[in-house]
Amino acid sequence: MMDWDDLRFFLAVAKAGTVSAAAKSLTVNYTTVNRRINQFEDKLGIRLFNRLPSGYTLTDVGADLLQSVSVIGSEFQQIERRLMGKDDRLQGVIRLDTTDHIAQLLMPDLHGFMTHYPDI
Repeated sequence: MMDWDDLRFFLAVAKAGTVSAAAKSLTVNYTTVNRRINQFEDKLGIRLFNRLPSGYTLTDVGADLLQSVSVIGSEFQQIERRLMGKDDRLQGVIRLDTTDHIAQLLMPDLHGFMTHYPDI
Protein backbone atom coordinates (compact mmCIF):
# COMPACT_ATOMS: atom_id res chain seq x y z
CA MET A 1 0.00 0.00 0.00
CA MET A 2 1.33 3.44 -0.97
CA ASP A 3 1.02 6.51 1.15
CA TRP A 4 1.17 10.17 0.18
CA ASP A 5 4.56 10.74 1.84
CA ASP A 6 6.17 8.10 -0.39
CA LEU A 7 4.66 9.78 -3.44
CA ARG A 8 5.62 13.24 -2.20
CA PHE A 9 9.29 12.22 -1.86
CA PHE A 10 9.18 10.52 -5.26
CA LEU A 11 7.68 13.64 -6.85
CA ALA A 12 10.28 15.92 -5.27
CA VAL A 13 13.19 13.84 -6.59
CA ALA A 14 11.58 13.45 -10.01
CA LYS A 15 11.10 17.22 -10.31
CA ALA A 16 14.45 18.23 -8.82
CA GLY A 17 16.61 15.60 -10.51
CA THR A 18 18.86 15.22 -7.47
CA VAL A 19 18.38 14.03 -3.92
CA SER A 20 20.07 17.16 -2.58
CA ALA A 21 17.71 19.52 -4.42
CA ALA A 22 14.70 17.43 -3.39
CA ALA A 23 15.84 17.51 0.24
CA LYS A 24 16.10 21.28 0.08
CA SER A 25 12.60 21.64 -1.41
CA LEU A 26 11.17 19.30 1.24
CA THR A 27 13.22 20.94 4.01
CA VAL A 28 14.60 17.61 5.17
CA ASN A 29 18.03 16.01 5.27
CA TYR A 30 19.63 14.49 2.15
CA THR A 31 19.86 11.10 3.87
CA THR A 32 16.14 11.17 4.67
CA VAL A 33 15.23 11.58 1.01
CA ASN A 34 17.69 8.90 -0.06
CA ARG A 35 16.40 6.47 2.55
CA ARG A 36 12.74 7.18 1.70
CA ILE A 37 13.27 6.67 -2.04
CA ASN A 38 15.15 3.41 -1.45
CA GLN A 39 12.43 2.13 0.91
CA PHE A 40 9.69 3.12 -1.54
CA GLU A 41 11.39 1.25 -4.38
CA ASP A 42 11.95 -1.76 -2.12
CA LYS A 43 8.31 -1.73 -1.05
CA LEU A 44 7.15 -1.62 -4.69
CA GLY A 45 9.79 -4.10 -5.84
CA ILE A 46 10.74 -1.90 -8.80
CA ARG A 47 13.39 0.66 -9.64
CA LEU A 48 11.90 4.14 -10.21
CA PHE A 49 15.16 6.02 -10.80
CA ASN A 50 18.42 5.49 -12.60
CA ARG A 51 21.18 6.74 -10.33
CA LEU A 52 23.74 8.62 -12.38
CA PRO A 53 26.70 10.76 -11.28
CA SER A 54 24.84 13.78 -12.65
CA GLY A 55 21.63 13.02 -10.76
CA TYR A 56 18.54 10.84 -10.82
CA THR A 57 16.60 10.10 -14.01
CA LEU A 58 13.30 8.29 -14.19
CA THR A 59 13.04 4.73 -15.41
CA ASP A 60 10.13 3.95 -17.75
CA VAL A 61 8.09 2.78 -14.75
CA GLY A 62 9.06 5.95 -12.86
CA ALA A 63 7.97 8.12 -15.78
CA ASP A 64 4.58 6.38 -15.85
CA LEU A 65 4.20 6.86 -12.11
CA LEU A 66 5.17 10.54 -12.41
CA GLN A 67 2.21 11.26 -14.68
CA SER A 68 -0.26 9.97 -12.09
CA VAL A 69 1.55 11.43 -9.10
CA SER A 70 1.68 14.87 -10.73
CA VAL A 71 -2.12 14.87 -10.98
CA ILE A 72 -2.46 13.68 -7.39
CA GLY A 73 0.04 16.31 -6.22
CA SER A 74 -1.90 19.09 -7.93
CA GLU A 75 -5.17 17.91 -6.39
CA PHE A 76 -3.56 17.68 -2.96
CA GLN A 77 -2.26 21.26 -3.24
CA GLN A 78 -5.71 22.50 -4.25
CA ILE A 79 -7.26 20.78 -1.24
CA GLU A 80 -4.66 22.35 1.07
CA ARG A 81 -5.29 25.81 -0.39
CA ARG A 82 -9.07 25.46 0.01
CA LEU A 83 -8.74 24.25 3.60
CA MET A 84 -6.27 26.98 4.53
CA GLY A 85 -8.82 29.54 3.41
CA LYS A 86 -11.38 28.04 5.81
CA ASP A 87 -9.21 28.54 8.89
CA ASP A 88 -10.42 31.69 10.61
CA ARG A 89 -7.70 31.74 13.28
CA LEU A 90 -5.34 34.64 12.95
CA GLN A 91 -1.78 33.47 13.44
CA GLY A 92 1.67 33.91 12.01
CA VAL A 93 4.67 36.18 12.10
CA ILE A 94 4.71 39.88 11.28
CA ARG A 95 8.00 41.71 10.94
CA LEU A 96 8.18 45.49 10.98
CA ASP A 97 11.13 47.48 9.73
CA THR A 98 10.91 51.10 10.78
CA THR A 99 12.72 54.00 12.33
CA ASP A 100 13.05 54.43 16.10
CA HIS A 101 10.68 57.41 16.09
CA ILE A 102 7.87 55.57 14.28
CA ALA A 103 8.46 52.47 16.41
CA GLN A 104 7.87 54.55 19.56
CA LEU A 105 4.61 55.81 18.10
CA LEU A 106 3.48 52.28 17.24
CA MET A 107 4.40 50.57 20.52
CA PRO A 108 1.16 51.27 22.42
CA ASP A 109 -0.90 49.98 19.50
CA LEU A 110 1.35 46.97 18.97
CA HIS A 111 1.07 45.99 22.62
CA GLY A 112 -2.73 46.06 22.39
CA PHE A 113 -2.63 44.14 19.10
CA MET A 114 -0.38 41.46 20.59
CA THR A 115 -2.67 41.11 23.60
CA HIS A 116 -5.73 40.79 21.38
CA TYR A 117 -4.05 38.39 18.89
CA PRO A 118 -1.53 36.30 20.87
CA ASP A 119 -0.87 33.85 17.99
CA ILE A 120 0.44 36.61 15.74
